[in-house]
Amino acid sequence: MMFKMVIRVLLSIMLMVCLFLLIGFYASRWLQTIHVDASVGFCTWTMLALVFSYVFGRIKYVPAVMSNALNYIGAIAIVIFEWSVLLIIAGNLIGIVAVYGFGFETNEVVRVLGFVSIGLLIAGIVIGSYYAWKPIVRKYHFEIMKSALGEQKSFRILIASDLHAGRIVGRNHLQRLVNIVQREQPDLILLAGDVLDDDVRPFLDQGMDELLGQMRAPLGVFAILGNHEYYGRGIKPYVQAMQNVGIRVMQDEVEVLPGFGIVAGRKDVTANSMMRGDGAGRMTVEELLQSADKTKPIIVLDHQPRGYSLAEAAGADLIISGHTHRGQIWPNHFFTKRLFDLDWGYAKFGKMHAIVSSGFGTWGPPVRLNSQSEVVIASVMITG
Repeated sequence: MMFKMVIRVLLSIMLMVCLFLLIGFYASRWLQTIHVDASVGFCTWTMLALVFSYVFGRIKYVPAVMSNALNYIGAIAIVIFEWSVLLIIAGNLIGIVAVYGFGFETNEVVRVLGFVSIGLLIAGIVIGSYYAWKPIVRKYHFEIMKSALGEQKSFRILIASDLHAGRIVGRNHLQRLVNIVQREQPDLILLAGDVLDDDVRPFLDQGMDELLGQMRAPLGVFAILGNHEYYGRGIKPYVQAMQNVGIRVMQDEVEVLPGFGIVAGRKDVTANSMMRGDGAGRMTVEELLQSADKTKPIIVLDHQPRGYSLAEAAGADLIISGHTHRGQIWPNHFFTKRLFDLDWGYAKFGKMHAIVSSGFGTWGPPVRLNSQSEVVIASVMITG
């Protein structure tokens, strides 16, 4: 197992080196056509430095101002890197046709394609930034054929996932979420994991916990952990901070909501690999719901949209997830569609309803293309 993992890591490193060299070669080639002397090595190392500034900015000893700047530069460089690879492939195909099919001069084709590629990169980043910072409210309506714990039969549940609050997604964007909550006046608020973008320090230092604490709902505000809370290893202070502002972070816990039904919050699957000690891993969904009253509506919060058939068999009526960002950046959604039970939107699995949000914040680049920042309102009618 260890040998296979080492081989996979080495192959991944080799692939990344080849891609950086590829971008460096074509960047150098294009610069030569506009009479700028830049070697392949210079272009490659420049791209490497830009992308890895995202990593350098996360070193805890780096001053906050420099950390934020490095993170933002590196985040934008990540999307430039990905799209550059795609543009090189497309550009080569177009160039072959132009040179060998229509007889255009090679340097002229390279020069024109270079300018077109830069224009497309800029346009993609500008448009993608708009979709990242301008959240929409997406609404779903459905019925659960069970009896509620009270007289009320209609409930509005506000769902937000993948806030990734930290160095890039800050107070300004979280304020948009708070404003939506205050406008929509939901009965219940659920945060489906990855509230943090790894490191808890900027979240606490900038008072983002207190800002989220302004969200209120009659049935309460509940959250679960996503994979990024585990990566940051700051779960204890994060959970305490959220509790202090009235948001309960559920870790394999079940809560009976008077007048409604049951909410169950799962630990993220990352707990199985990163946490140590008795009870550190997560329960199965069957274990979690074993003592729950199956005659009442049951909502399960599970950050990563996998194992839906098991949740349905265990008695869940609605499962809520995030994690996928719907790929966040085109064309990544082609992969998320194949990796998860549901990568975005609403679907039904047997009798169980499922919602996967594309997320409110962003990981890495503050850019979304073919995916928009969103808050979900689920209007649920209890008809049993």
